[in-house]
Amino acid sequence: MSLLQALVYLINLWRPAFCKEEAFARAKEHAIGGLCAFGRRTVTNLAIFLGRDKTVPSSDYKLYSSRKWKPQDLFDPLFAEALKHVPGRYIVVAADDTKIRKTGKKILQCRWGADPMGPPFQTNLIWSLRFLQFACVVPLYLKGNNTPARTIPIRFIDVPSVKKPGKKGSEEEWNVYRIQSKQVNLSTKFVEEVRHLRKALDDMGNVEKTLLMAV
Repeated sequence: MSLLQALVYLINLWRPAFCKEEAFARAKEHAIGGLCAFGRRTVTNLAIFLGRDKTVPSSDYKLYSSRKWKPQDLFDPLFAEALKHVPGRYIVVAADDTKIRKTGKKILQCRWGADPMGPPFQTNLIWSLRFLQFACVVPLYLKGNNTPARTIPIRFIDVPSVKKPGKKGSEEEWNVYRIQSKQVNLSTKFVEEVRHLRKALDDMGNVEKTLLMAV
């Protein structure tokens, strides 16, 4: 099987996630366009690469803005494929948070956050989106060919921080912020997603296997 054939095979596993064939076909186009297009992988650039530069790419944007599919439904088939190469009773999943720099000031979930690449003696701030990412660790070294373990992405969840009231915020707004910041944060979201991941594993027939989280 060639690399392209393997890619098409994996993308075809997405079909149950979409209620319409048209949405699935467009998602396939975007997946391949995201690998082959030049420059920034924006929706507009993908549409241009796919030959829709003479029209307004409204349908390409609606694939995301009006979506009825869930991102985790795209990852679960890939997770199931990765588990075919994970023998034994343990399934190891690595987790970490990451920030993606943005420039648009009207992106609702963007926040100022600490720059993870900044020097240890100076805390720098970046305007960014925050995500929580999970990856399944595939122990290829068990095959005895000196191949190191590989990680296969299985979750990519947006985890925006709660917006802090401004200097003129009322006492009520600050009370709501204090409550929400304890209920909706990176730690609580992580625990919630681990529970979802455990359920997904059970649904795939891995009830007897132990999930180990490396964070």
